[in-house]
Amino acid sequence: MMAVTDAEEQSPDRRTTVLNKIFQEEPLYLAINEVSVKPGEVAIAISVENRSERRIRFYPSQGRLRVGTTEIEANLFLSDLNLSRSFAPDEKRSGALVFKSHLSSELSSAQPNNIRLILGQVIGIESSNPGYVDIPLSPAP
Repeated sequence: MMAVTDAEEQSPDRRTTVLNKIFQEEPLYLAINEVSVKPGEVAIAISVENRSERRIRFYPSQGRLRVGTTEIEANLFLSDLNLSRSFAPDEKRSGALVFKSHLSSELSSAQPNNIRLILGQVIGIESSNPGYVDIPLSPAP
């Protein structure tokens, strides 16, 4: 169980953990700023930057969240849609991805160390078969 620090907020219904984790999936630079968990919902604040010299397409709002063995699709209506589209070279965007589920008991007890964020493929890179961006959200030791 993760200890609550000054960088975390806790209330009876919501637990927010500030992660500030950086991931580089060339040509993307991703920052997971915080994870907020409440019964039936996980919101992830994220920043995405295209660090290449070419335009790319990336659609994180079509991603999935894995909590334990359960996978939940992002809620397109609650997530920031400006995160999902074409990125010009050196363009940066920030927003939140929201995942809702009827499995409120599993989500309300979720800790960032057992959550994985599986985002879509980066389109426009050299590979003809790009992989998915798969990010473990475990806090730093």
